[in-house]
Amino acid sequence: MSDYKGYFIGCGIIGAICLGLAVLLFPLFVRAPLTDGHRRSCLANIKVLSTIHFQYAADHDDRFPLCERWMDDIEPLTKDRFWLHCVDLDPLKSSQYGYAMNIALSAADASKLTSPSRTALLFDSVILDRNACSNLVGLPDPPRHNGNSIAFADGHAIKTNAIPINSK
Repeated sequence: MSDYKGYFIGCGIIGAICLGLAVLLFPLFVRAPLTDGHRRSCLANIKVLSTIHFQYAADHDDRFPLCERWMDDIEPLTKDRFWLHCVDLDPLKSSQYGYAMNIALSAADASKLTSPSRTALLFDSVILDRNACSNLVGLPDPPRHNGNSIAFADGHAIKTNAIPINSK
């Protein structure tokens, strides 16, 4: 029995050291992926919202919603309201949204745009109100997520520090 006593003490010491290291290193491993995940999910929100804009347009003669009520108009097409909120804003302030629609595309005919791949439809915005409308001067500077999320009128979305060429 005395031979096992040293073994149990040694295992206990090694276990305590491992537990101590885990407690000290856990915040480092958790923090990095969360930040990266937040960036990806904000871009994903913009992409989902742009897809919903195209669903709305398909039901309304290829016309995007009115800029002044775009969130109100597309909300019935969303599965969850969290898509309407930027993930980096305070979740306790449900009145903060963080996305804006390009005012030049208010009720615009999606099929008649001259360069939709270079025309911003939705983007991160410094205007935090619901149904925010703006041209691209509303982009956060500096960006909220190491790059602004922008969805274009052809359906693709990117994260960039550059401003797209066309506002319409």
